[in-house]
Amino acid sequence: MSKLALVLILFISFPSFSKQENWVANGPPLKKDQVESLNQLRDEINDYYGLHEGAPRINSGPCGRFANLFFQKWNELFTEKVSISFIMSADSSECYHVLVKLPNNSYYDGGSGIMKRRVLLKGYQKGTYIIDMIEYDFDLLDEMSYGLERDYKLCTNYSDVKTSEIIERNLMQITSGRL
Repeated sequence: MSKLALVLILFISFPSFSKQENWVANGPPLKKDQVESLNQLRDEINDYYGLHEGAPRINSGPCGRFANLFFQKWNELFTEKVSISFIMSADSSECYHVLVKLPNNSYYDGGSGIMKRRVLLKGYQKGTYIIDMIEYDFDLLDEMSYGLERDYKLCTNYSDVKTSEIIERNLMQITSGRL
């Protein structure tokens, strides 16, 4: 049985995964300094990796690696935890994108920044949905990312070291210590 099939079974059977289709809870709003730091993080990532045909290169392959590094650092620093999420094709055969779900139930990636669910899904075909990985599973993340250790044709200068530096520097600017 593939990992994706297992995810879908878990999603249907257990609360460790949640498909965000009709129900979206509203969490506490982000504070001004949090928004500014997350926007600065997005801008620095895009400045470093650049754009390809107007789209952030970080979202063209290494999105899973970015999400993993952001997840690890955020959850180390803050009491309100984030989770990793997958944007899935309507037939569940393909993972289009990997990103992070913030404690206020908005989503974040290194190229686009903070997004609400409805805005995020507008860029995809009808029936596309989001699965939230509530319990961290590196093997699942690796599978959904089509291999975390692969080369990225559209983001050839990707570096975990540089990405970690940018993430840490910007998350440390959030002075409240929690969302």
